[in-house]
Amino acid sequence: MRSSYAAEGINGKKSKAKELINKFAWQPLKSGLIGFIAFFVVLVVTKLLSFLIGTRDIFHIEVEDLTVSFIGFILLYLFTFVEQFKDSRENKS
Repeated sequence: MRSSYAAEGINGKKSKAKELINKFAWQPLKSGLIGFIAFFVVLVVTKLLSFLIGTRDIFHIEVEDLTVSFIGFILLYLFTFVEQFKDSRENKS
């Protein structure tokens, strides 16, 4: 009987660790990736449209476009990360 209790305790700690990793690492990373993709798609579509209507002679993606898209990653990552802290604080109350 004691060994099953010990196993439950270990599994409880593992599931708590998985929950924390999911909550504070995986979910913010997913949100950050969505932010990166959203910014990048907007930039590419804008450049493509400006190329098609003739205001740009060449359609190309620059390093600066990736840098600006990284801002989208950072914004959504931080927003989700801080939101997780807020949710965990409310659950403790």
